Formats: sequence, C-alpha cells, structure tokens
Amino acid sequence: MKLNTLKNKISKTANFRGHRLAWGAVFGRANGPQSVICRCQKCGMEGMAIESPAPNQINLGGEVLALNCKA
Repeated sequence: MKLNTLKNKISKTANFRGHRLAWGAVFGRANGPQSVICRCQKCGMEGMAIESPAPNQINLGGEVLALNCKA
C-alpha cells in the first residue's frame, strides 16, 4: 500500500480516538519502501506507517490506533 493511503487510515482511526496527529519526516530508501511516524499533539502517543513491512511486521501500528487520547 502507498504511504499516503496508510497515513489516511491512521489519521481516520486516531481522530476517532480523540488524537490530533503531527507527522514526522518520511524515512527509508529513496527508491524503495518508506515509513513515517506520527505523534499526538495532545497526549504524546505515537503511531507508525510502514509502506512495505517485513514478513513479521504490520504496516500500521502504535498507541494512537489502540488507545484513546488521555488529554
């Protein structure tokens, strides 16, 4: 999946849980899969989107997807 699609999915779920996300810089190979980390501006919980995860990884993860905002 493309990174923008993954970011939209994280944003939708995190917003439902009350988080307000700030996105970090995209990292990874210039010509390959990339990743990005986000952090809630209110409570500091983080999430991550990985464009092409390893076989033992998931493409979306983090506290912003699993827990409600504490602020």
